[in-house]
Amino acid sequence: VKMNYVSPLMNKKEKKAIAEQRSKELNQKKTRSYGIGFVFSLIAVAVSFLYKPEVGTALWSYTQIGCYALMGVAGFFLKNGAKYEENVKRAKTMDMIGLVFIVVCFGMIMAEAVALFMA
Repeated sequence: VKMNYVSPLMNKKEKKAIAEQRSKELNQKKTRSYGIGFVFSLIAVAVSFLYKPEVGTALWSYTQIGCYALMGVAGFFLKNGAKYEENVKRAKTMDMIGLVFIVVCFGMIMAEAVALFMA
């Protein structure tokens, strides 16, 4: 018997308990995914500031590429967390924010790579 299966023979209390359990599971997945995305973005920003004295060097460019890649991973986790969002408007917002992180990541990595290898 599946846990999320709602039988027509169940009473309101049982149906409500299953709905609450599903909501709790979705909330846990969403929170975990958003948390991981936040941690990746925090690490990216911290590393970027840590290597600030290296501005203009090849090490700086490689570090920036790595930081943008971490931001792209964070965007992926934000998009993933949006799947578990129950509020449709918030789900669209978080999905769009994740997509923006990913698009900016690819754009900035290409810009840094061109600047690094064409200079």
